[in-house]
Amino acid sequence: MTQQFFQGYIHQTLARMVQGDKFKIQKAYVAMHPQLPKFSLKNITLHKAIHPRFNFIIWLAVQQRLATVERLQKIGIQVPMLCIFCDQKVESFEHLFFRCVYSNQI
Repeated sequence: MTQQFFQGYIHQTLARMVQGDKFKIQKAYVAMHPQLPKFSLKNITLHKAIHPRFNFIIWLAVQQRLATVERLQKIGIQVPMLCIFCDQKVESFEHLFFRCVYSNQI
């Protein structure tokens, strides 16, 4: 039964990618890469008066690309593991923004 299910699923999927008698690559691409909801950074930047440097830091934070100790060590840079603010836990994105005692007080 499982084999019949998969064969039917594959047949239906391929049928959606055919237009007339021709296989459409674009439809196959869209089927393999589902469309995610669009996310606008304009909703995060608070005001036009904010310095561009701060907007860039917000953008890095949203992308989780800030140079945290955890991220630096993943790319091979040797740095001390503990958080520079509280000196208790490994410095990661989640720790800095949500768990660190020091940053929660700010």
